[in-house]
Amino acid sequence: MRIATRLVLAAGLVLAFAGHAAAQPEAIVIGALPQPGQSQRVQTTQTMHMKMVPEGDMPPGFPPDGLRIEQTTVTVMRQDIGLVDNDGRVRHDITYESMTQTSTMNGKEVPIPSDRIEMLNGKVFTMWIDRNNEVNEVVVPEGVPLTGEQAKQMMGALLATVPRQAIRVGETVTKPFSMDLPVPSGGQAPKMTATTRLTLTSVDGAGTDRVANFDLAFDGRLKADAAAKGPDVSMTVGGTGTMRTQLLTGFVVASTTEQTLEGRFSAPGGKGPAFTLRGTVQIKTTRLE
Repeated sequence: MRIATRLVLAAGLVLAFAGHAAAQPEAIVIGALPQPGQSQRVQTTQTMHMKMVPEGDMPPGFPPDGLRIEQTTVTVMRQDIGLVDNDGRVRHDITYESMTQTSTMNGKEVPIPSDRIEMLNGKVFTMWIDRNNEVNEVVVPEGVPLTGEQAKQMMGALLATVPRQAIRVGETVTKPFSMDLPVPSGGQAPKMTATTRLTLTSVDGAGTDRVANFDLAFDGRLKADAAAKGPDVSMTVGGTGTMRTQLLTGFVVASTTEQTLEGRFSAPGGKGPAFTLRGTVQIKTTRLE
């Protein structure tokens, strides 16, 4: 009787395991390799709300309730896929078709220098993305104050956010990120380190229009030690969002994120007061065509 009971229990476990395995959702490949000739246009709107408050005594003329900064940037970009080279890298041309920006400080409009906007309008960045969906090389257009390495880090965060791999609904992919932010004064570059977690929540559509839906979670840190030519910065960043990627092309066709920033900074060399900073950044990207 005991032997029979054990056999029944064992059979039950086998059947339960087999049923669980059979019920596992389909594994899909994300971060697909785009094909030459594919293209899309997207619009990205970034809205930033920040408040700066000095530590200690209020500097002369500083607003008593702190300095409130609001800024909105709208960018339209076109992404064109070119040929594959001998190393299996795919060429991506990213054209900044237009950029507009508005800014206010404590409710009053702040003029934006025209050269800041015109610097990117119409400019084309050429990227080479490898078999792992990582940005391998970036050619920076003339007149843009970025090195190839800085552009590579920036474009990597912007476009190659999804590793090329198989994943099932409910599974999570973790992607680290690191970037030295450019400093106009030529001082020490603050380093941004972060981790993004992408959880596949569902797949919808059919045929060539299948789209993968992700929940995003993001946390990071911005850090730069005091130096003669650079600011002393220490800041944490965290946020959540959603993203939709087309399985056929690997394009990110829509995304929304909301991030919270908190930290402190002071002038180069410790001169002047230190400030605390708190704020939010909302970013929304939608496909135009």
